[in-house]
Amino acid sequence: MVDRRPGVIARCAGVADVRRTLDFGVHRGLPISIRCGGHGVSGFAVCEGGVMIDLEEMTAVHVDPAARIARAQGGVNWGQFDHETQAFGLATTGGVVGTTGIAGLTLAGGHGMLMRRYGLACDNLRSADVLTADGRLLKASPSENEDLFWALRGGGPFAHGPGFYPNYESDVAAGRLASAFGAAKYERLRRVKRAYDPDNVFRLNQNIEPGEA
Repeated sequence: MVDRRPGVIARCAGVADVRRTLDFGVHRGLPISIRCGGHGVSGFAVCEGGVMIDLEEMTAVHVDPAARIARAQGGVNWGQFDHETQAFGLATTGGVVGTTGIAGLTLAGGHGMLMRRYGLACDNLRSADVLTADGRLLKASPSENEDLFWALRGGGPFAHGPGFYPNYESDVAAGRLASAFGAAKYERLRRVKRAYDPDNVFRLNQNIEPGEA
């Protein structure tokens, strides 16, 4: 179904590994893809001849029962996430298949059993640690890097294609993406892309190119 072969597959154990792998790919001009749960049949996690950053080993989940918040690494799947949260009587909207990765599903909107009452997975995202192409580790939340957080959660309420992360490229024409989001949101997403990835390093799948300076 997916016939692509990365030149390098880096099985990262932590942020330091991810950062070093990203630096390796960026400085060689290689395509970069990121594998979280590996459940997606679209093949977005696999690049041809480039660097695939595999987060499968990064599966730590920390639950704060008092704050009712769970923090999880990018390689966690919903079965692992639910195993930890349910021990404290907590749950959030997640995938209907336990082997689906939490990162990819959340950035794609995130349909699940609880969505009628609690919204999509992206609606329940409280913050995210984001490693940019130039190696910065940033926190995106309602109070820090708010524009990036807005983009991670889908570009605002009722955006077509919720949970859209503007660091992707495919054969989807820019005009179709602009029509899906609407002119104002599309231009704002282009400004976000320019602020955090001006060289368009993350360009696989549905790409929004950086806006003008």
